[in-house]
Amino acid sequence: MINSTTMLGKVTTFFSLVVLAITSETITLPTVYAQSNSAKNTIYVGIVRNNKGFLHRLSGTQGDSNAGNARWDTCPENTILLGKDFQPNGFWLCASSDIADSGTFYFGNVVNNRGYYWEVSRGQAKPAGDVKWDTCWGGQLRGRLFTTNGFWICQP
Repeated sequence: MINSTTMLGKVTTFFSLVVLAITSETITLPTVYAQSNSAKNTIYVGIVRNNKGFLHRLSGTQGDSNAGNARWDTCPENTILLGKDFQPNGFWLCASSDIADSGTFYFGNVVNNRGYYWEVSRGQAKPAGDVKWDTCWGGQLRGRLFTTNGFWICQP
């Protein structure tokens, strides 16, 4: 069995190869399963908690999926850095090119149950004050991680 998996769920392919011996003949029966997630309409949210980075993926109509530990300011392949706040409890945002220039994203960075609101676009993140969970000054709520140290993001 050959198992080939690429990072961040881009393409997962499994091959099973069965060889049967019937008299003097060899028969090969392949089984192929392929799964592909579109790279379009994808946002990566990197949150920093106590100087450690974690990456979350919001893709298409799918909810949040934890993409694992990450280096600060690292955007996955084929995505663009939208903006960042580099501090021990900061964040960075990346998006696929089809939505990266669609306007201002609004981001709620929740640290110890307090939401700090940010306007994020064109590589810049500007603080916009304290707000309640799921506040969207523009666009629509795209996803959230509802925990004491979570986030929410609004997409234009």
